[in-house]
Amino acid sequence: MTEFADVRVQVLRTVDEHIFPGWVEFILRDANGLEWIFVEKEPVICREPLGGDAEFPVPASMKCQIVRKWVDERGMERCVIDTEFPFGIETRDGQTKFEVYVEEVCM
Repeated sequence: MTEFADVRVQVLRTVDEHIFPGWVEFILRDANGLEWIFVEKEPVICREPLGGDAEFPVPASMKCQIVRKWVDERGMERCVIDTEFPFGIETRDGQTKFEVYVEEVCM
């Protein structure tokens, strides 16, 4: 059975607010401390529209597919997520799979 979830991200800024829908740049921090930058349509990432007075960073979430879950040697629950499913979201350099702590994912 395919398991979909939302992973926590932070919106850093609006990229192009003059088109509809607007686009935002956002970041995902993985379990290894790496930061991954994405650009996507605002409604795909933000539950509420960002106003012109938004104070960044803004917490948001991104849909993803849970690929694998496990407990690491320190007892921390981790998972591999794939952001290609269900909405085809990828980083600026085309990455879609990330290792994150389960606590960052809402199932």
